[in-house]
Amino acid sequence: MQVDFNNVIRTAGATIAALSLTLPLGISIAMDSAQNRASAKQTVAAAQLQDITDELTLACVEYRISKVDSKLERDSKNTIDEYFGGQVDYSNICGFVLG
Repeated sequence: MQVDFNNVIRTAGATIAALSLTLPLGISIAMDSAQNRASAKQTVAAAQLQDITDELTLACVEYRISKVDSKLERDSKNTIDEYFGGQVDYSNICGFVLG
């Protein structure tokens, strides 16, 4: 049996060329999909934080400008409590909402 070295070398060269193109491409695709998943998670979190800010801006402004133990202060606190489902630290929440 005689081995045709030209065919062996040609096949090996084609295999190496194909691997040198497909391996980096596969790695790049895998990295891109991981980055897209991380980006999507950040987008959801940013949207949730934006919702909090949008919903509570007026209540926090009213809380900040109201006098202590006034009707306006209590109404603002009630709005914030209802949003979160219980009492919270109004100063910290409004500090976050109003920046």
